[in-house]
Amino acid sequence: MYGVDSLGSCDDLTFERSYNVLHDVVVSKRLDGFNLDTEVRGEVVNAEDERMSLQAINRLIDRLNTEFGSNFIIVMTASAEALLSTDGNQKSTEIDYRALETQRGHLISWYNVRIFSPYERSGGHTNEIRLPRTLKGFRVGGGPDEQRDPASNFVRELNLYIRLLQHGVYRADKILMAVSTTPNACDGTVRGHGPYIDSLRLRGILELLRWSYSPVAFGGVAGWEYSPVRGSTTVGHPGGSRSPWLWAKETRAILESVFL
Repeated sequence: MYGVDSLGSCDDLTFERSYNVLHDVVVSKRLDGFNLDTEVRGEVVNAEDERMSLQAINRLIDRLNTEFGSNFIIVMTASAEALLSTDGNQKSTEIDYRALETQRGHLISWYNVRIFSPYERSGGHTNEIRLPRTLKGFRVGGGPDEQRDPASNFVRELNLYIRLLQHGVYRADKILMAVSTTPNACDGTVRGHGPYIDSLRLRGILELLRWSYSPVAFGGVAGWEYSPVRGSTTVGHPGGSRSPWLWAKETRAILESVFL
């Protein structure tokens, strides 16, 4: 993943300087693609100066395609809310993703859509929140109490994800559900993404999705924050640093058992 906000609203000289860093990483590491993250972190002071525009992300995608060819994998990371919005997520980016998909969708391989976890962290322990048996008829309001409730937040995010699958602008098989893979990677306070989702919980989430809404096509599951973050020494499960491929193997087995 590469935070591309420095390639946003800037002059040609700044763009070239920032792009050269990305280019050198692709070449030196022999990468097959890049996950472009355009969302500004909440702790950025001058967020207004670092927002990515539609024009700028189009420019970046075109440049990557021109230099590395059509086989180079370009992935975008965004929230379901941002992908559904017509004016972008004003808290993080000014991109109209629907316009982006219309203009450059043929060059974007897929979208990673982060989903809040239905679990909350309290006193160093992860507490399971009982989820509804079905999403049908489950209504989540906008009151402050409900916004603090992890289960309500999760159902809201999942409903947005389902709307995205049904939206029509994006192919359903291009919309991946992104979940955290590392314990303690996100504690739900700084970024609000919720804590680690292990294989048992992931299966429960996918079964809930499968039985509440049977998608014609399901893009799959993406993992994020596998490596240690913010000074933590904890690495993603189940393979750790020696066998990171085990997460993909285990997740594939879950997907096949639920959807096939």
